[in-house]
Amino acid sequence: MSIEHNTTIDTTESESALNEILAQVAARCSEGQKIDYETLTNDHKELMPELGQRLRNLQNLETVILQFEEYPQSVLDSDRKENSDDGLRMLQQNLDGYDVLERIFYGGQGVVYKARQRSTNRIVAIKILVDGPLASERQRWRFSREIKLGARFQHPHIVTVYESGEVNGREFLAMEYIDGLPIDDYVLVHGLNTHQTVRLFQKVCGAVSHAHQNGVMHRDLKPANILVDDDSQPHVLDFGLAKELDCEDGSSELISIAGHVVGTLPYLSPEQARGDQDQVDVLSDVYALGIVLFHILTGEYPYEIGGSRRHILDNIIKQPPKKLREILIEVEPSYEYAIAVINDDLEHIVCKALEKDKALRYQSAAAFAKDLDRYLNGEAVDARATHQVYLLKKTMRRYRTHVIIIAIFITLLVSSLVGMTVLWRRAEHVAKIAQTGLQMASFLRLGTAHRDEGRTEQGMALFDKVIEIGEFADTTDPSVLRHLYDAHYRLAKLDIRRLNFNDADAHCVTAINLAENLILQDSKNLQWQRFVGLSYQLRGRIGFSKKNWAKALASLSEAKAIYAKLQIAEPLNDSLRSEMAILLRLIADCHRKLKHMDIAFEHYTKARDTYLNLTKLHPDVIEYKIEYHRSKAMIAIWYIAQRTPEDDAKAVQLFTDVKRHLRELASSTQRRNYLISIEAILENIDSNMNIPSKRKDKRTTS
Repeated sequence: MSIEHNTTIDTTESESALNEILAQVAARCSEGQKIDYETLTNDHKELMPELGQRLRNLQNLETVILQFEEYPQSVLDSDRKENSDDGLRMLQQNLDGYDVLERIFYGGQGVVYKARQRSTNRIVAIKILVDGPLASERQRWRFSREIKLGARFQHPHIVTVYESGEVNGREFLAMEYIDGLPIDDYVLVHGLNTHQTVRLFQKVCGAVSHAHQNGVMHRDLKPANILVDDDSQPHVLDFGLAKELDCEDGSSELISIAGHVVGTLPYLSPEQARGDQDQVDVLSDVYALGIVLFHILTGEYPYEIGGSRRHILDNIIKQPPKKLREILIEVEPSYEYAIAVINDDLEHIVCKALEKDKALRYQSAAAFAKDLDRYLNGEAVDARATHQVYLLKKTMRRYRTHVIIIAIFITLLVSSLVGMTVLWRRAEHVAKIAQTGLQMASFLRLGTAHRDEGRTEQGMALFDKVIEIGEFADTTDPSVLRHLYDAHYRLAKLDIRRLNFNDADAHCVTAINLAENLILQDSKNLQWQRFVGLSYQLRGRIGFSKKNWAKALASLSEAKAIYAKLQIAEPLNDSLRSEMAILLRLIADCHRKLKHMDIAFEHYTKARDTYLNLTKLHPDVIEYKIEYHRSKAMIAIWYIAQRTPEDDAKAVQLFTDVKRHLRELASSTQRRNYLISIEAILENIDSNMNIPSKRKDKRTTS
């Protein structure tokens, strides 16, 4: 069931639109369906940030239900009483020194109100413990401890505790009021780039490090507990599940009275997920920080969070984290922006923070922050310190910059007024090129969004606009050529989808020329060479669709030669191996159509063996498994083409095996693109499986 939305909503209609979306989400939750909150907020940016806050409240309620799923219904029902205005009225009537204005948050541990402190006339947040059966002695102890621990901190990025006391027999906490957004919503709403996001997150690491130095670990770090204000300053809050590092009372607060792990499941460390209290320390916070950074960079999590609570915990404990760039490229395989902005250094930093083995993680939040600082400054990062060649390159690059700066300084002194004029004009030209690149990138992103949401015509119009801007710029600047390449490549793919093969071929030829121009400027850049290979592969698909097998084979062979060179340069690059396997299968299809059966079988077998090796190296990557079984299905089709009883029997056996494995894969994933691929392969198998049986019947009749 999809959640419908409009692209624009008037202010007067926004409240009803919010209510409608929330009602549909609640209905899907009650049916046990998984909700992709990130996609939902992306699809309704016009309703942010209000929609984000309301969805976050729903997620909090979902977490509470998971944590107390063994409670009788009466307990949960009684706890909802605080959701009324009774608490607000009680505080307004009994809390001395404050004007309580409104309730701003309701969670599983406490209720937070916005208030004005009369003595200082400042706006504060008042937190009070939830009433009802959930307010057990354990939770009261936690709340008292939160007050005590919060008073230790004096840090610009940790919420300040002003005062505590009792009102009507209930403890309250008065603290700094932050008018801001959770860090993930802030990054999304303000469109921060990678460096801006990392710089913002680095301040969060500094705040957590300050807490650790004061003997406190947070234990519930997540975007909802990191608010960013209008001045772009983050604030860590909610130390309700915090733990004193020097506490010797032996009372672990990881396990609730219902026997469930307390905290937000996707952000738990492996040792927390195992319930191994003796192993939970500041390095568990480091792991949670790694999850937060992964999430705000990609909008996803490093492992599947769908399914049962036990399944999520198993993923945390056992599954290796996904790669940042793999996640981003899944959204748009042909768009390499992800590789450009998330380099190997940042990839290694996040992987080090997410090590399952604590001894291999950063040994403090401060060390995590320091490595992020090295990344931002272009220095060698500790996450890759064992790579000697890498360290040498970084060192040379660092001193080369100094030499270049000195050389430029001397040149400026000698050049005098003439040189200054040249530099000014060059700077002006660079500024114009940069502005052109930003415009093209914006139209590319917008066109991609329209395309992904099914508005093909609007997407193509925006890609055409990118080409118009790029051609008008009349420049050979790499960034402009790169954006032009992306526009032509995407238009080619859309034209193939619309069966406009001639237009698609023209765009492919232009894309190849653009990529070759990029290679002329930087012959060592393997990415530009890969662009040429991708374009030749796409041109081969066009030829195949037009049933011009020979022309398709020629283009695919060009792509294969390029990928062979790329694999020599990067023998351990699994993405290149996967793309080469696809090429081998396409080349095999062409040879089969041209009746070169032995050559076709050789290429099908190589493609199958490549994906078999990839599945062994990466058993958690479903895409490799799907392509492995697709290759086996194509070998079965090759057997059918041999037209012998023995080959027909082999084909049927292969088809049966592939269908069984694909159905198992389909039952283990909820990813729409994977399910579509599996369904297409199954349909192809069904259309071919009846051929051997018809032949058998015909032979029997004869």
